[in-house]
Amino acid sequence: MSTRTKLEALGYGVSARELERFQRDYNRMAPKRLLPLTGRFDAPTAKAVELLYQAREMFVLVRDGEG
Repeated sequence: MSTRTKLEALGYGVSARELERFQRDYNRMAPKRLLPLTGRFDAPTAKAVELLYQAREMFVLVRDGEG
């Protein structure tokens, strides 16, 4: 499965706006901002998608305010 497909499985699109939304949500997981809000599918964003796809159930709970 490609990283972009994983991003879509996490509930995000691949447009610049959707990538910024993913980057913003990803940064909510830590006490400090980890991922620049670029709106680009760059290497740090791809790495974040890979990490969160592995922990997607927990991420969705936190993102949606249920965790």
